Amino acid sequence: MKDKGVRPDLITYNILIGALCREGESRKAVKLLNEMLEMGLNPSHLTYNTLIDGFCGEGNLATALNTRTRMEREGKRANIVTYNVLIKGLCQKGKMEEANGLLNEMLEKGLVPNRITYDVIRDEMVERGKPREGLIPERFCMHSNFMVIDLISSGKTDRIFRGSFTVRFHLSLSFVSILSFLLTFCL
Repeated sequence: MKDKGVRPDLITYNILIGALCREGESRKAVKLLNEMLEMGLNPSHLTYNTLIDGFCGEGNLATALNTRTRMEREGKRANIVTYNVLIKGLCQKGKMEEANGLLNEMLEKGLVPNRITYDVIRDEMVERGKPREGLIPERFCMHSNFMVIDLISSGKTDRIFRGSFTVRFHLSLSFVSILSFLLTFCL
């Protein structure tokens, strides 16, 4: 591309980095990141989050976390996507405590969980992990309407829990009584 006089831009690099990461070549993608910086281009959140996701997908969590550190050092604050990717990657490797730590950190920084966050919590922390006392932080309760509704609508009411208080419901409980109970304990 460069040899034909065409200068790649941020979008071009993001596409190439994404392709390399999908192919399990995240280390090669970092070389493109460095090349971008040498050309004076500023990587976006998408650039860094793609790399972080690539490293998580390869099971290279240390490099994923280091990439987040680098991202922040270079002036890009980790966003909700960054945290979602890292939490999911940690859960998939069975590192529930570390995932919970990142969830706490995310909430402490004032980032509001989105639908993806709830899906990660439901699919990775609740389904895959073995819920135990204190896994999901208490303050997550105030943000957990989507998760609660998801769990109830999918018939997984026995999986709803809060902080150090595990809640087991019987499927015969009505939706209203479950929500009333949760509102009592989450507020």
